[in-house]
Amino acid sequence: MGSPCEIQIDLPGAVAAETAESALTTAVGEVERLEARYSRYRDDSLLSHINRIAAQAGELEVDAET
Repeated sequence: MGSPCEIQIDLPGAVAAETAESALTTAVGEVERLEARYSRYRDDSLLSHINRIAAQAGELEVDAET
């Protein structure tokens, strides 16, 4: 969302590499989901849609997450 992002995973040595890879995949997926939904830099994001409606003094309902 227009800023640097870093993910660090610190797991005990006994934890399998697959666990770390799975955690990383899950985290990256969530960041990508949030970026697609709330980025003000993407014309196709929900946030951009909200901003376009607000600029015209319009209204819309949003879900609980938003």
